[in-house]
Amino acid sequence: MPADSVISWEDLAQKFLAKFFPLAKITKIRIEISNFAQLESEPLYEAWERYKDLLKRCPHHGLPKWI
Repeated sequence: MPADSVISWEDLAQKFLAKFFPLAKITKIRIEISNFAQLESEPLYEAWERYKDLLKRCPHHGLPKWI
């Protein structure tokens, strides 16, 4: 990146997200989060850990907490 192209923390965060989290990737993870279901023989604690891992993969997923 050229010198002085980042002027604030928010600017840096936006450029980072644009580079490493393209819209297609964010959309895919949002769909995975929205369609999450416990597997048939999966214990609840394993399903919960798998769900938390999905949320960690995309912390800026934009889904409200109540969903």
